[in-house]
Amino acid sequence: MLTKPQFELAMALLGGAAKARDVDEYLRGCVEAIQKEMTPLSTAGYISIESEEKLVLVGEAGGNFDRHIGAFPNFSLMVRRAIKKKNVIYLPASEAEVREGLEVMAVLVPLIGGDKTMGMIGLVFEVGEHARQRQNVNFYQLAGRIIGSSALFREQLAELQGMETVNPEEMYSEKITSLGVLSSSVAHEFNNIFAVIQGYAELINMQSPESKSIQNAISVIDSQTERGARLIESLNVFVKGRNAKLQYHALGEIVGEVVTMQKSVIEKEGAEITLKNGQIPRVLVDREQVREAILNVLQNSIHTLERDEPGLIEISTEFADEKVVLSIRDNGIGMTRDQVDMAIHPFMGGLSPADGADDRGGKEATGLWLAVAYGIMQSHGGLLTITSEKDCGKEICMVFPRTELGDEKGARYEQSEVVFFGDTRILIVDDEDPIREFLSRAFDSAGYQVIAVSGGEEAVEMCGFEDIDIVFLDYLMPGMKGDRVFEMIKKVSPSTDIVFITGVDEIPGINKLFDQGLAYILKKPFKIDKILKVTNDLIYKRINHRRI
Repeated sequence: MLTKPQFELAMALLGGAAKARDVDEYLRGCVEAIQKEMTPLSTAGYISIESEEKLVLVGEAGGNFDRHIGAFPNFSLMVRRAIKKKNVIYLPASEAEVREGLEVMAVLVPLIGGDKTMGMIGLVFEVGEHARQRQNVNFYQLAGRIIGSSALFREQLAELQGMETVNPEEMYSEKITSLGVLSSSVAHEFNNIFAVIQGYAELINMQSPESKSIQNAISVIDSQTERGARLIESLNVFVKGRNAKLQYHALGEIVGEVVTMQKSVIEKEGAEITLKNGQIPRVLVDREQVREAILNVLQNSIHTLERDEPGLIEISTEFADEKVVLSIRDNGIGMTRDQVDMAIHPFMGGLSPADGADDRGGKEATGLWLAVAYGIMQSHGGLLTITSEKDCGKEICMVFPRTELGDEKGARYEQSEVVFFGDTRILIVDDEDPIREFLSRAFDSAGYQVIAVSGGEEAVEMCGFEDIDIVFLDYLMPGMKGDRVFEMIKKVSPSTDIVFITGVDEIPGINKLFDQGLAYILKKPFKIDKILKVTNDLIYKRINHRRI
């Protein structure tokens, strides 16, 4: 758990990267800030060059660092171990190993940016500090990630600025490509950092719910981490452009935007439109694409209304059988079975004037509109169905199967306050020690059985011999990526529910993973309350499935 001074120091380390001229200056600033706040006997910062195991001193504070570390005959070996394992190392390793006469202890903090070790910071304390400093391991891990990610950012930015300007167009292309790689790395690292900060803040709040000052502080942390996450998202959009991006959205809001956009057109046609939004969870969609699909279906209904009688269009949403259904009904020209089949084909079109529609409902209009909408729904793992009779109008349903779990608006079970415990076993898989720590504590305090591992191979092995109900799996980890871990877990334990927890914006092949049984995507940073609601919802579905 982070103390207030530690949290403030973490924010200072994060902000220092923007002010420094280069990586060396940034690391020296970090060394001075840590020396001032943590008050060790001495602090030194090293940067990696050529290989991750070759370090060069760039800054020292407090003095006599070399003399202090001379007390440890295996210091170099421990440095290499810290860098290789990417974990904080203590010298001596435990209080039991403190030799008689040893006056100092050391903390070795590797600086990790992405999968790269950017350097190391070493701190020396009096040996009596050993127990207290071991309690700070989560802070040191977090600080190592913050400094390492920021140093990586500064290093790659310097490379971009140092490019020759021989060919401006080529240089611009190289910069954008490099920035794209950089932005993805930064997004992942900083969303992890935001998740840790927000998670530990919530743990503090859970232990002191009556403290108004803590609640106010948590509110500030929430707003600032959300702001940081939005900035990282904006960076990705600016650098990489806007590809299809799946996020959980309120479908009712999207429908409302489309209806407002088309209101004047509908009134000009002398038609009446009604909107009935049911109590539904959010859906996993690309907002712009789904808005286009809804607009196309609505345009189809508008352009097939007959002019000699009042036009009626009714739009409704409902949640049924774990799916959200958006229905658009009209009393316009109906469609035969053959016409329904043709409507979703991009080249054959739908109604034509010869079929009874006027020139507003020709092939380019009705056929392509529905074909585009059908394609968008397919790309989202959903369905578009058309029910119609020749003279009775039609109903077009858009079915969204990927809905938000743990959403209060979903009304997924009658007793919304019920929490399921029993023999449920949860596995957390994340290479970040602080994330595993605060999630383990959150699940444990909520009454669940929880196991935490740091890598994909351990997770697969665990699911092979343990009865694991739900796995919360980090998508981007050293070694096997989340999609591969997902496939291997599903092979050894098909009934296990798997939820991705991720700091990246895009997951390749996500539609395939959902088809194979991926339960949910939880974007970092997230609130503890949210992950507990997701867990409760999955358990409820498992119980209902067993009853069936």
